Amino acid sequence: MRKQTKRKVWSLIDPITHAVVGASITQRDKLDKLRMMEYSALEAMTKGQGTIHDWRTLVDVLNLSETMARHNIGKDEVMPV
Repeated sequence: MRKQTKRKVWSLIDPITHAVVGASITQRDKLDKLRMMEYSALEAMTKGQGTIHDWRTLVDVLNLSETMARHNIGKDEVMPV
């Protein structure tokens, strides 16, 4: 007789619901701070002065955008890129 695995699969969060709920309660000043962080990282990378932290910021933004686009939120803006 073969040994059976007892692996549990946990669905921790639904990323789309989490993003929608998080975006709906975000205060304006924190959203502006997030936008400025993204824009400054993009500008630093295009001018050749980007750091690993700037690259990580852009990767995080892209991953979130791609996840949302795969669930039909902003699909036309993100997926062609």
